[in-house]
Amino acid sequence: MHLRRSQREYHDLNENLRRRLTELRAISEITELIHSTLDFEQVGQLVLEILSKVIDLPGSALFIIDKGRDETVFSASFGLAPGLTKRTPYAYGPDAQIHGEEMFACTTLMDRGGLMVMFCASGERLERLGSEDRLVLTSVANELAVAVENSELYKLTRRLAVTDELTGLYNYRYLLERAEEEIGRAKRFGRSLSLLMIDADEFKVYNDTNGHVAGDVALAEFATAMRGAVRDIDIVCRYGGEEFAILLPETDGEGERTEQLTVSIGLSTYPGTAQDREALLRRADDALYVVKRSGRNRVSASPLGVDALRARDLEIEREAQREPLAEGVL
Repeated sequence: MHLRRSQREYHDLNENLRRRLTELRAISEITELIHSTLDFEQVGQLVLEILSKVIDLPGSALFIIDKGRDETVFSASFGLAPGLTKRTPYAYGPDAQIHGEEMFACTTLMDRGGLMVMFCASGERLERLGSEDRLVLTSVANELAVAVENSELYKLTRRLAVTDELTGLYNYRYLLERAEEEIGRAKRFGRSLSLLMIDADEFKVYNDTNGHVAGDVALAEFATAMRGAVRDIDIVCRYGGEEFAILLPETDGEGERTEQLTVSIGLSTYPGTAQDREALLRRADDALYVVKRSGRNRVSASPLGVDALRARDLEIEREAQREPLAEGVL
């Protein structure tokens, strides 16, 4: 009798150790999977699939909720009907009937700072979870929460890297990246691509008259107006200062001007007047230069005479620098 009891205890101990080892391996595998990417939207189902092999939960869903914004920032499901995770986890109370005749319920695995992790499965199976199983789920929840925070920070950093702080438009760096991509796409599919270079007329005068704060407000409002006037596929960027650029895929369209703060616009088109990204930018900039030196407040795709205009302006600038010296000599 004593021997049989010892053998049973030994067997139970071995079974416990085997189960704990399996759980540790699963946690290690899940942790590696979660932290293998900063954009881990696709790993959620794999995480739950691994858990289903360790814990007797053939169907489950997991939600990470941003409590400050009251929205789900990450969700995944395994072994459940499609579209389940589109519903709010608060809907899955103890009496929610989701999967056939089975009752579905949720439990909070982690509630820390601004994030809360909820795990949903069959209510009956959730009740049968032991303390070790809940420890595994909690460990996974903590890893997922850290990964979500890192992912959100990564997305924010990436967005800030290509965004102009004042106007919220894309910046010059992003313009160069997208211009290269769009020219490649236009070349592959035999399409057109246009670029508008836009300059706010007499903006220095506006700034000097109304102040730099008012000038910043005007630029921000102008940016908002441009975003509202273009298509979803168009890319609006702040080129620098009071200059803006708009990439127009599959079009050779015309620019428009505002009513109060007028603008000058230079237009170039691939493959019409430009054969690569540098030419697209240069020809639009040259056309804009011609517009600004010949009346402003209009759109032009012609850079004709730009060299003569630039040479004339350079000579005028040199003369202005020489005049004080001449006066001093006299």
